Amino acid sequence: MRSALLRRWQQLVTQARPPHERAGVAQEVRWAFDHCCSPSSSSSSSSSPDSTTRSQRDDLRRACLRLARGEPLGYALGSTPFASLPHPLAIHPPVLIPRPETEEWAARLATALLSTHTHDTDIRILDIGTGSGCIAILLAHSLLQHGQPSSSIHVHATDISPVALKLAQHNAYDRLHLSPAHIHFHHADLFDDTAMQTVFHAAFGNPSFIDEDGSKRRRRRRRRRIHLLVSNPPYITPADYATSLPPSVALFEDARALVGIHPRSALSLSLSSSSSSSSSSKNDTDETAGLTFYRRIAHLCAQHRSTLFPPSPSVSPRLPHIVLEVGHGQAHAVSRIMADALDSFQSQDHVHTEIVPDAWGIDRVVQVTITVTSTPTPSHPTAGEGS
Repeated sequence: MRSALLRRWQQLVTQARPPHERAGVAQEVRWAFDHCCSPSSSSSSSSSPDSTTRSQRDDLRRACLRLARGEPLGYALGSTPFASLPHPLAIHPPVLIPRPETEEWAARLATALLSTHTHDTDIRILDIGTGSGCIAILLAHSLLQHGQPSSSIHVHATDISPVALKLAQHNAYDRLHLSPAHIHFHHADLFDDTAMQTVFHAAFGNPSFIDEDGSKRRRRRRRRRIHLLVSNPPYITPADYATSLPPSVALFEDARALVGIHPRSALSLSLSSSSSSSSSSKNDTDETAGLTFYRRIAHLCAQHRSTLFPPSPSVSPRLPHIVLEVGHGQAHAVSRIMADALDSFQSQDHVHTEIVPDAWGIDRVVQVTITVTSTPTPSHPTAGEGS
């Protein structure tokens, strides 16, 4: 009965999709079947291993109807697993669905973080553009599960989308049972100087923290600090968005989380060749190449360098200060953007950038490590950038 039900839905969903969108549909239906109709999802302990309950069949029907309309599997199921998290993350349109490429590097980063920290380490992490919260939640959860004192973990995450932030909070607090004392979410526009100054100060500048009971107290500054900024920013070029993305992505996921142009730009996303000539040539080039967010992040990292890169010679060089996911063919350009911004700020410190391929051999991550050779001078925000 189970195999017949699976074959029936595979046939129906495949027939409902246009011929050019049918590749992989049968496998997606199988995954939906396994998700909805596994014995563990049945509320009846007496059901036969070869049978399904009415509730399971209803869940499968709803998921398959969404797949038939072309929705991504994560949206059809309402959840997606991510790395070693013990519970799948909730996901719904239009919040970006975590990709395997992101999952792979985030898991490697979590492992590196666990191998570097000690119990006298103060760990402060900022995730820019958190979406579903997947990266920030994985890092916070991994540290807590491996015995890091809870009072030393401070993860902050930002997003411009209130919908994404609400979902990320649900995933962190309700699904993974993390505490606001460990992970805090900020509604912030990356291109708003005032908002980002507040975020950087909260993430890296203030040694106070919120106890489990909600009270604030100051903690003795520890000798050893790890500061880490991570981001999987929008990086798809306007041309690729207009011509190359599958409909399951372009029609359902938030364009602001995908396309690497200023959020205030006129997002006529058929605009592969219609950019305005009134902007500066650098901005034109960045927007065409999907690099706008990286240049803004580089500017903020230089602007807030004194808090982001504290002198801490005992921290292992295996752990970078900045980890950025990049798109295909963007790694070298992003590496140059980061190095240029940080090198120009304080030349006596050493800036090291590294390009890391993913499991599929694609250059996927740019890592930046700063060796601080002197006590940095306090940073001061500059007006105008991104305002």
